[in-house]
Amino acid sequence: TWKLRGTTATETALVLGAATLIVPAVLFAGAGWLAYGETREQVTERMARTLDLLYVNVRTTFETEYLVAANIAEISADYTDDGIRANEEKVHQRLRRLVDVLPQVQNAFIIDEQGRALVSAETFPLPAGASAGDRDYFLAHRDRGERRHVSERLRGRLNDRAFFQYSERRQMPDGSFGGVIAVSIAPDYFLQRFGEASEDKDFTASLVRGDGAILVRYPDIGGAGRLGANSPFMRAIEASPEGGTYDTDRSAVDGLARIFMFRKLPDLPLYVAVGATQRTIWDIWIRRMASHLIFGVPATLALFGLAILATRRAAQESAALAQLQAEQARRASAEDNLRQSQKMTAVGQLTAGIAHD
Repeated sequence: TWKLRGTTATETALVLGAATLIVPAVLFAGAGWLAYGETREQVTERMARTLDLLYVNVRTTFETEYLVAANIAEISADYTDDGIRANEEKVHQRLRRLVDVLPQVQNAFIIDEQGRALVSAETFPLPAGASAGDRDYFLAHRDRGERRHVSERLRGRLNDRAFFQYSERRQMPDGSFGGVIAVSIAPDYFLQRFGEASEDKDFTASLVRGDGAILVRYPDIGGAGRLGANSPFMRAIEASPEGGTYDTDRSAVDGLARIFMFRKLPDLPLYVAVGATQRTIWDIWIRRMASHLIFGVPATLALFGLAILATRRAAQESAALAQLQAEQARRASAEDNLRQSQKMTAVGQLTAGIAHD
């Protein structure tokens, strides 16, 4: 019984020592898994708030462009095309007053049905032969009958600056094509707004057409770009045209694994998208788990040390118990021998007494 109890105490101490390492490790792994899910959820919630902010900004900007185009249409309605040419300076001044107060507007034009620029808000007088007849936005209105159009990112022919064009079809009273009203939008305006939206590491924000043409991307990629037809973004908007979320193992722009959220503007095939890297999630998760390790590791080591101490004490007690058991066995044997000797002595004395009698 003593031997069994001593062995059980030692084994219990060893199991306790192992448990002080295994149980915290299992708990830490489970907590880490839960913490990663919570961290990803927090990052996506922050992305959603940032997307809401940028979406409202971009939508408001384009609603302003609708009003600018409507005002230019009213101005052009006061003149024939020949009248606009004859009064170019006067019309130019009216357009200039209209757009000068808008930081996102770089220029504005009235273009005739041949693609010739009649007047500009920024430049007076217009150079002879200034034309947009070969621009895709002009062709979209003339040949494809689009009422509203947003061009790809372009370079200005009058000022060599980057822009993209919001344009509307000029409709003649008889319904025929009468030209185009074009409002040139500065990408730098959106770059500044996007840059102010978040301080997250590797944050990205984009304004992308439905065909994959990148109009604006923060950080700036240094020019126009286009996402392929099989890119994750194009597959995502095909599956969810109004908005959604998707992951990519490798961004087509910078090669980083990212989570993206996107939302479509009303009435235009334009998407506002924001992205955060998987690395951002890991960085936040590691910092979060490190704060637990600061307290958890010392506590675990302390428990392990106590378990080792308990194991050693149990081993010492087992050894002492074994010695005690050996001493008890030796004493029991000596006592048995003594009793046997006493018996033999008594028998001898009894035998001698009988013989004497």
